[in-house]
Amino acid sequence: MSLTTLKTLRSASVATVFGATLIFSGCSKSDAPKDTPASPAARAESSNSEIANKEALLQLIAEFRAAVDAKDYDRVVEISMPPKFLGYFAEMAGTKPGEMRTAIVGQMGAIMGQVQSFDYAYDEDNIRFETLPDGTVFARMPLDVTMVMAGKTIKAKDHNIGLKENGKWYLVRVSEPELARMFKEAYPEFKDTEFAQQQMVNAE
Repeated sequence: MSLTTLKTLRSASVATVFGATLIFSGCSKSDAPKDTPASPAARAESSNSEIANKEALLQLIAEFRAAVDAKDYDRVVEISMPPKFLGYFAEMAGTKPGEMRTAIVGQMGAIMGQVQSFDYAYDEDNIRFETLPDGTVFARMPLDVTMVMAGKTIKAKDHNIGLKENGKWYLVRVSEPELARMFKEAYPEFKDTEFAQQQMVNAE
């Protein structure tokens, strides 16, 4: 396996391990243009849709936590790696999506096996939805994480996005510059969207 492939696998696994966990800094601004004021009926419809989307994301967060607690990394990957992004990584590595997924799950198990303690909490009150010019709706989702690894406590503030693909929500980490770059290559509709970057601090 080439060095490029190994780096791709590592990037993918890190993205997934922290996929719905490390989420930072409230809501970054979007570069999407401001819409003209909507009618009361349209605003009510939008509000109802946002409530339904938030409920779906909160349910997904609960499923993610259950998967992490159960060390069900296949389910973690399913939640945090949408098919299009997984396909992008597979193409980079010159492999098939199923093989890439298997490799990510295996690496995640190895990485998480070194983690002694892992706790995180979404700031559910500050989940914010935005709409891109093409109509794509996504959520900015702040999160605080505390992790103990190799005897060191690490606290992180990061930010993920909630992404809906083929009618299904995913929790995706894009808060490192390289991850954001690759995500925008896979999803060009986000090319002008700014993503907050992670902040990690050694607590001990």
